[in-house]
Amino acid sequence: MSGQLLEIIIFATVAIILCNKLISLVGKTSERTDDEQSFFGEKDVIKDITYTEVLKDFNDFTQKNSLNPLEDLINLENKDLILKNYEALKRILPEFNMKKFLLNSKKALKIILENRESEDTLLLKLIDKRYLKDFKKFSRENYTKINSKNLENLDSMSSKISEICLFGNNVFIKVIYSKKDFISKEQIFNEEWTFSKNTSLENKIWFLNQIEKI
Repeated sequence: MSGQLLEIIIFATVAIILCNKLISLVGKTSERTDDEQSFFGEKDVIKDITYTEVLKDFNDFTQKNSLNPLEDLINLENKDLILKNYEALKRILPEFNMKKFLLNSKKALKIILENRESEDTLLLKLIDKRYLKDFKKFSRENYTKINSKNLENLDSMSSKISEICLFGNNVFIKVIYSKKDFISKEQIFNEEWTFSKNTSLENKIWFLNQIEKI
């Protein structure tokens, strides 16, 4: 009996060690997956065939909350169409997060303005190559007086999604950026930037492809 008891204790100890090791590995895998995100806050690997759970959660959320928190992130004048297309976008990119997108688009705006006179290779990481020439022209006409001190105050700049459009494999999101006293007390920064991406590509990169003054 003592031999059998010892054998049971040994097997139990081995099982506990293996269980703890498995939990440790699963935890590491989960952490690594959460870190694999693009500049605009989506995970690099997106796999969901039906998207039914995502849409159900979104629909339940909008129905139960008369004051939709998403309204703080969008232009209310175009609210219904934005939310409708946002739902369609979630079918294609279930991991898309509107709040993260706005935060990271503001970072992209700052990087682009800081490097507006840099070499093309750097700008092409965030600007559509078909728009680069027009961007440089727009920059010379509107951004020559911007300095490092102005750019330090971008955190307080208002940003709201004004439009979401889906055309085939392409998604376009327009963001309105507004800030009073940006360069001087008399000047207001009020522009609409359009970001786009091709959803058929494996990368999750968004590119700037248009700027309009409002």
